[in-house]
Amino acid sequence: ATTGEEIWRADRSEFRKAFSTPAIYRPDQGPAQVLAPGSFTLVSYSLDTGDELWRAGGFCWQPKAVPLIANGRAYLNCQGASGDAMAGRYPSYAGALAQFDADGDGGLSEEEFYENRRAVFWEYDFSQNGSMEQGEWDFFVSRMATRPGLFAVRLGGSGDVSASHVDWVVDRPLGNVPTPLIYDGVIYSVRNAGILTSIDAQTGEIIKQGRLPDALGAYYASPIAADGKIFFLDEEGTLTVVRADGQWTVLHS
Repeated sequence: ATTGEEIWRADRSEFRKAFSTPAIYRPDQGPAQVLAPGSFTLVSYSLDTGDELWRAGGFCWQPKAVPLIANGRAYLNCQGASGDAMAGRYPSYAGALAQFDADGDGGLSEEEFYENRRAVFWEYDFSQNGSMEQGEWDFFVSRMATRPGLFAVRLGGSGDVSASHVDWVVDRPLGNVPTPLIYDGVIYSVRNAGILTSIDAQTGEIIKQGRLPDALGAYYASPIAADGKIFFLDEEGTLTVVRADGQWTVLHS
């Protein structure tokens, strides 16, 4: 930060979509870590060297929220329109060619792609050559099979900890863009139309879900807390204040 000189760089070309700001985790022992979400995956890098320390996968394809760090966990909110219910619905690339490659050129053009997804064909045509190839098709299938939700990932370990360190998942729709807030052991997440959910940070149990009655706009700003209160601001400029408690109540709107 003093000189602007590059210290390290990590290759993240495998991650096609991510809008999250990384978070810094400083464990009691071991190196400080950069927790960086990417497509389907949360990766921990050494802050000093950039070496990958561990990763957990099985998440949504384009995370937007900053990971929360508390209770020895990273809480990753990762929402999306598709989920693991879509897994297995799409063929292999060879099967897709056999089914859709009408001109026999060994690729899938926009006209040969699923009709209801042609408008977003460009999201998968990474090479921008007008043809979906093996890796691009595999990414499409992976995206459609991912699982959105709020994930509690136990910090620590090494290598791939996907099977061992995901303590719980809330698979109910939560806020897409805003980063949730953790305050006095409760996680708060707001989504469009003013739907507020409070979650027990230890167990992942939903404590309460309801609507902020006078604040029904879209939500992009992350909530903040002070003096036992939580503050939410929607896109229309409506500020709502709730009492910071799992069984939250609206104090002002």
